[in-house]
Order: sequence, then C-alpha cells, then structure tokens
Amino acid sequence: MSCLALFLLVLVELCSSRVDAAPTYEIKAGYNSSEECGSSPYAVTAIVNGGCSEDAGICLNSSDGGFYSTNCSANYLQTMRDFFGTSQYIIQEMYSDASCSTLEYAIGFLVTTNCSGGVVTNQFYYKSALNGSAVIEYFALTEYVGVQEGDATCAPGNTTLASADKEQVEAHTCLPISSSGGTSDIFNYGEEEKSG
Repeated sequence: MSCLALFLLVLVELCSSRVDAAPTYEIKAGYNSSEECGSSPYAVTAIVNGGCSEDAGICLNSSDGGFYSTNCSANYLQTMRDFFGTSQYIIQEMYSDASCSTLEYAIGFLVTTNCSGGVVTNQFYYKSALNGSAVIEYFALTEYVGVQEGDATCAPGNTTLASADKEQVEAHTCLPISSSGGTSDIFNYGEEEKSG
C-alpha cells in the first residue's frame, strides 16, 4: 500500500471517529390513574442520555397509582409533542448554563387548571395556563427544610411561578431562572407552535 493511500485511510478513520452521535433522550409520559396510556398525559419529561429500556412503548403502573409510558428518541421535542397529540401543552427546557446551550432535561405540562402531577413530575404538582403567555404554577410544601415536597392539594400559599410572555415564547428566549445564575429555560407550547 502506498504512503498516500495509507495516509488517506488513517485520515478517514480519524475523521469518522470524531463525528459525535446525536444524544438519545428518554421520554417519559405520566397518566392519571383513571386514564390509560392512550389519552393525553399530565406531563412528559425528556432526559439527555436517559436510561432507555426494553419497556419503551409499554404502559406500566407507577408508584403513585397512575401509569407511565416511555420512548427513546434523538428528537425529544417532536416525541414530547406526539405524546400530547392535539391537547395544549407547555414545554419548559432546562439548561445548565446561562446561554441555554447545554440541555439537562425538558418537561412538558398539559395545560390545565386542575391540580396535576405525580411520579413523572417527581411528586411536584402544578396548574398551567396558556393565553399568549405560558404560565406554570408549581406547588410545594413550605414547611420542609432542604428537599421540598410537592403539595398535592395545590394550596395557593405554596406556589412558585414560572412564566414567559408571548414575545419570549415566540423568540425562544433564554430566561434565567434566578438572579444567582444556574439553569435557564425556553418555553415551547401547543397549538400555536404546531401551526407555525
């Protein structure tokens, strides 16, 4: 083999080994106990390089008496949208940096004024609204020190609000969660997002 051919062979191997594969996301949808997995979930999460398993696509019982289903995909946003079907939803993407370039996870919420949540939302409960702006009210018990516990009653005094106005949503603006830095988010939402 000539030196040029050997060099080209090594170059091709080096170049092909440097191509990073797209990350795979574990997408998990949670359903209320009175529903089956064919309906709209109360929430859908996507975790980067999550532990995709053989149970993908199967409806399983969750520890809170509800149901969940998982899927694995390189296109987490589309898979999350597919889980919600024609129902309105809000997707909040969570990043580990202020420029929103390193995705940690995403969570999608069914738009509802009912107190919703469970195993897929780590036992946190929420209500949400979509009226041009995207608003998510999280409910957590305030008497706990350290790790917070969700409030399944969605009492008004236990609220933390996450929101983005219409312009921020449409521009996919990177928003800081707190003034101390940390993660940032971008909101995507239902019907308007799909038709645009």
